[in-house]
Amino acid sequence: MDLEERKHVREAIQLAVFGVALSGVGLLMPHKGAHAGESLLSVARESTWEKLGDWPAAEASLSITLVSGGLLFLVLAARQLWRVWLMPRYLHWVVTVAQILPFIAMLVGLYYLVKAVL
Repeated sequence: MDLEERKHVREAIQLAVFGVALSGVGLLMPHKGAHAGESLLSVARESTWEKLGDWPAAEASLSITLVSGGLLFLVLAARQLWRVWLMPRYLHWVVTVAQILPFIAMLVGLYYLVKAVL
């Protein structure tokens, strides 16, 4: 492994550690709907624009945002590793779609967070 490959591997490890930490915080953060058996998304969706400061929904939407952000960093780490192993050309589309999906989920989480807080 030459110096350039080691640099890509080191960056991939850093991105993966950050992604696992972000996802771990998002998954381990308690939310109010857990006792009722509700999912994070259902708790975040129940918030309305009329209720100011719906904190259970804000916690759930923050968890959604953190988990999807962590998944985005994990996909970026995989992309960084695939640069080292010269990924086939047709897999670049797969990585692009894999980057778009967590980003969209993160935007949805941010929307629900703004909706719950404001």
